Amino acid sequence: MKNLITNKIHLNKSVLILLIILGLIYLSNLFFPVTFDDDFAYATKGNPFILQAQEYFTFHGRYITHTIGRLILQLRDPLTDILTSLLGIVFIFVAYNTVQPNFVKQDNKKDPYLLLILSSLLLSCLVGSWTIYTQTMLTVSYTLSFIFLLLFLNVYFQFIRNKEYNISLTLVVLLGIIAGNTHEQSVAIVPLLLFITIFLKYKKRALPLWYWIGIIGFLVGFAILMATPINWDNSRMNSYGGGANWEFAGQYLNWNDLGFKKYFYSLAKIMWFGDFPWLIYSAPFSMIFALTLRKNLLLEKDWTKALHVIPVLLFLFSWMAVGVMAAAPSFYGGPINFGLAFLYISIVMVINSHVELNPSALSLIKKFSYFMVALALVIWLVMVPTWLHYRTEYNELVDKINIAKQNNQSEIIVKPFTQYKIKTPFGNIIPVYLYTGDGFYNRMAIYYDFEKITVDR
Repeated sequence: MKNLITNKIHLNKSVLILLIILGLIYLSNLFFPVTFDDDFAYATKGNPFILQAQEYFTFHGRYITHTIGRLILQLRDPLTDILTSLLGIVFIFVAYNTVQPNFVKQDNKKDPYLLLILSSLLLSCLVGSWTIYTQTMLTVSYTLSFIFLLLFLNVYFQFIRNKEYNISLTLVVLLGIIAGNTHEQSVAIVPLLLFITIFLKYKKRALPLWYWIGIIGFLVGFAILMATPINWDNSRMNSYGGGANWEFAGQYLNWNDLGFKKYFYSLAKIMWFGDFPWLIYSAPFSMIFALTLRKNLLLEKDWTKALHVIPVLLFLFSWMAVGVMAAAPSFYGGPINFGLAFLYISIVMVINSHVELNPSALSLIKKFSYFMVALALVIWLVMVPTWLHYRTEYNELVDKINIAKQNNQSEIIVKPFTQYKIKTPFGNIIPVYLYTGDGFYNRMAIYYDFEKITVDR
């Protein structure tokens, strides 16, 4: 009876945390307008399956995630805001299920605190706009990719945990195809699956048919992603320009323009000093992971237990996910979110293991969770005036469009959005990167069924 009451309390706390997060995500979506022209393009009315098929042959092969993204963005507000908010909650829940597969199903006092730590990291400590949940195609696509990749990996993690684990062949092949087609960085799962296979062979585990069928499904999905003709067209890279004359989110490199040696030299500088320096972001969290894992191994010397193996695999995946993009013909900072998301999940996994091995550490975990929540709220409060600044300018532009349409005007002339900056003694901080190229205003005009928006620069 006591355990039943305790479980109910933990469940209520966890549900309350998720509801508060849902509210914050929804508020953020209300505050933050579209600031990238791609979002208007993906919200264009039309059959999303056909539109994405056309994009498959002209831009990239991420058919599944981008088709779902189109479906969400075409619904328009408030449905888009609601669905993107729910998508953030689904991501947190799937990620936490990876950390704690018996989520609120046992007498586990650490559930709410681990959930707070993971949510704070995933929602506030990713690069770019500092939020994973703002209504942009980039974040919708990444969030869907995270969800599908985690669902696929969880099948294999469950098998490591449970010798009797079985799954439908149809389900595992579908999960594999979808996960393989999510994003180019999903290829980092291949060496991860190789490590898992070697580990299970070392443990002398018999591998069932679904195990191989899932891997084949994943490879088929990735082959579909890579088979798009544009991936083999070098002129596409040159059409973007190079690091010298074209930037996305602050940094962009192209080895067609820079050459092999200069590309990797410049890449090394970006990794340390760029707008999205992976090594700077990942170093402190990697240290936390390594130190906590070391403590765990001192408490439990059997390193082959799932308690240690699974977080190590996810940690390796986080680095491989960034590494595969670093070796690609072009690189920009956004993809390090893949690495950071899985790095954060691996950290919470080793923290979870540490409390299981050393229950007295729970009080320290509580304090750390409160610190992470406070940090997340500070970041969120810093972002709010930035979002409201852009929302005000955005609404003013929409009003001008509506007035012009009422007056049968075919063109309006506007000033570009102003980049919001926070002045500090050490220089300006730009919380949100704002794209103000002509493409943004052209696509915005199409989105609002208006003929032309001219920018007075």
